[in-house]
Amino acid sequence: MTKRSYTLQPFMAYRFLPLGIIIFLTFLCIHRMEAQELRLTSSGVSYMEPSSPVKHSKFTIAYKVSSNLFLEVRGQYDTYPNANVFKSALIAKRYLAENVYFFSGGEIERTNVIFPELLPLPDIPTQYRTINGVGYDVNPYFTIEAQKNFDINATNISPFSNPNEFSIRGKFKF
Repeated sequence: MTKRSYTLQPFMAYRFLPLGIIIFLTFLCIHRMEAQELRLTSSGVSYMEPSSPVKHSKFTIAYKVSSNLFLEVRGQYDTYPNANVFKSALIAKRYLAENVYFFSGGEIERTNVIFPELLPLPDIPTQYRTINGVGYDVNPYFTIEAQKNFDINATNISPFSNPNEFSIRGKFKF
């Protein structure tokens, strides 16, 4: 009898597929889990730019401490052709009125250069910043936020961040 040998090389490219499916179901399909007695909510979104291999992913995990105080962990992971950028923030959000809230916290940003020969940058240090802002819940499905970031260790090396930025953004909730 002859022994047959099977190679798993074609399947090695899919070894992270089960993990990807779990992450997809957790953060993308189950967009918002919320019940009257549930204090923990999560939301997330991920998308790819159609004309390039750039991918963007964001998630938020919120914990209701009291009727007007929330703690949030926000994360953002962006992949570019030459680098990956991961941001993580811890935010305290306090409602002053039914729809108006202030938020404040800190954020860490780490940039990992994938091909240093294509993007000749020295090691990009981890960046730390404070986040402060105000938000308004227009209705249960749409929120507007104005945010000011202040970099603690600002650097001009990272091509993917904006030191001391001010942003106004809207968030749709489904």
